[in-house]
Amino acid sequence: MTFTDAASARFASNVMRLRREAGFSQEVMADRSAVSTAMIGKVENGNVLPYFDVVIRMAGALSTTPSALVEGIAWKPGEIVESDPQDYTIAEG
Repeated sequence: MTFTDAASARFASNVMRLRREAGFSQEVMADRSAVSTAMIGKVENGNVLPYFDVVIRMAGALSTTPSALVEGIAWKPGEIVESDPQDYTIAEG
């Protein structure tokens, strides 16, 4: 697993958890964030890391901050080589 794969999985988990805590379906989340339901599904499946403007809209739809959506994802220069599956860090939280 690359860092990007791990980051996608963590982001997906954060979005899904926060959406469920808010009591929203994917459809409601899509309406509130002006993002398609298909995109919400792709994000929650870990298939897509959205552009920053979408992250901001998703956070707003959930009445939270973008940092809440990326919680637990950390990268430090020189410590991670994406091509080495053993060389990535995703903070537990």
